Amino acid sequence: MSDVKRGLSPVTMVLDDEAVITVSGALDATTAPDFKRMVADFFEVADRPDVDVLTLDLSSVSACDQAARDLVRYAQAICADRALALRVVPSAPVSRALTKH
Repeated sequence: MSDVKRGLSPVTMVLDDEAVITVSGALDATTAPDFKRMVADFFEVADRPDVDVLTLDLSSVSACDQAARDLVRYAQAICADRALALRVVPSAPVSRALTKH
């Protein structure tokens, strides 16, 4: 698997060989389509039996809105459909978004 980058400002998303999607910048409704494409790209290229966990590294997300919680749930549902675990590494803004009701 090679690096796939989506460089739409203000967010950068990288999919690497270690089954990690790294997101930095703002994660909101305007960047949600790119996030969903990145998750779909992962499943297109990651048909490897040795991969059992997808990691979402959101530790560099500087700002987010309600969309962040919805996007994590989206990734969780896709992973569940494929019997793959999801690990989320949140930043402080993402943690707040995930815990809001």
